[in-house]
Amino acid sequence: LPRPLTEPPIVRTDIFAIGSTIYEIVTSRQPYEDLLDDEVEARYSQQIFPSVQGLPCGQMIMDCWRCEIQTAEEFMMRLKAELESAQSN
Repeated sequence: LPRPLTEPPIVRTDIFAIGSTIYEIVTSRQPYEDLLDDEVEARYSQQIFPSVQGLPCGQMIMDCWRCEIQTAEEFMMRLKAELESAQSN
């Protein structure tokens, strides 16, 4: 189940959530699914994220979590590039 937001949704929180969704799609598990919600929130607030090393779209997931992708347009451009790269491999 999605974890509740602690702040009103804005583009930044939406992009963070998309990063978590992509993580779940490629790993078939939620980030830190073995931890309680409070522990997950604490780790995220301390910028401690699950490893994405070796995952498809791993760098994009991390960039979403670190708020290094700032706009929906930037996210869509990155996603398009990731998909094109995956198709060429």
